[in-house]
Amino acid sequence: MPFVRAQEEPKAKSRCLIKGRITDYKTKDNIQAKVVFQKQPDATLTVVSMSGPNGYKANLFERGRYIAIVSAEGFVSEQIEFDLLNDSLASMEEWIFNFELIAIQLNGIIPFYKILFDLSSSAITAGSEPELLRLKSMLEENPGIVIRLEGYADMAVNSKNSLKLAESRIKSVKKWLTERGISSKRIKMRAIGAGKSATEKTEKDTRRANRRVEIRVLEL
Repeated sequence: MPFVRAQEEPKAKSRCLIKGRITDYKTKDNIQAKVVFQKQPDATLTVVSMSGPNGYKANLFERGRYIAIVSAEGFVSEQIEFDLLNDSLASMEEWIFNFELIAIQLNGIIPFYKILFDLSSSAITAGSEPELLRLKSMLEENPGIVIRLEGYADMAVNSKNSLKLAESRIKSVKKWLTERGISSKRIKMRAIGAGKSATEKTEKDTRRANRRVEIRVLEL
C-alpha cells in the first residue's frame, strides 16, 4: 500500500494587530481612553494601548483567549472577551474593533438594560451577571458616585402588585452589590412599578425588557 502523507492543518498566524476607535456613545466623538488586553485564564500576557484622535492599535503576539477592558475618565468602562483561535479570527492578521463608552452625567440614566428578571419574579437572571459586574466596576472606579436604582415591571403585571414587585427587584440588585463590597450609602432606591416602560409592545422579548432596573446618577 503506498504511503500517503497526512495533510497538515493550517496553522493560525501567531500575530494579530487589533485597531479601532473609541467614541462617546451619544456624540460619536473620539475620546481618550485606555485599552488593556489580558490573555486568559491568568493574564500572564497583558498589552496596553492608548486611544486618541486617531484611535488605538495593539499588537497581540500570542494567539488565545483575551479580555479587552476599555476605560476613560468620566465614562462607564466596557469589557469584551474574544478568542483569536476561533475559526472566524484564526486566519486574520488584522482585526478592527470599535468601542462606544457611555458618559457618566449627573441625573443621567446609565443604560444597564441587561439587568433583567423573569416574569413575576425578583430573582436576577443568570445572564444579568456581566451587566452587574460592569455596574460594580463603575462604582469602584468612581468612588464619589451615588446612584439610585429605579425599578420597573412590565405592563402585563397587575398594577396593584407591580410596585411591590419593582421594589423587590431593586432590593435584589442592591443586595448583590453590597455583598460584593459596595457601600449601601451609595445606593438609593425608588420603585416605579408599571408606570413607565421601555416599550409599550406586548411581545415576549420586549415585555421582558420592561422588567428592568435603571441606574440614575444622583451624585458625582
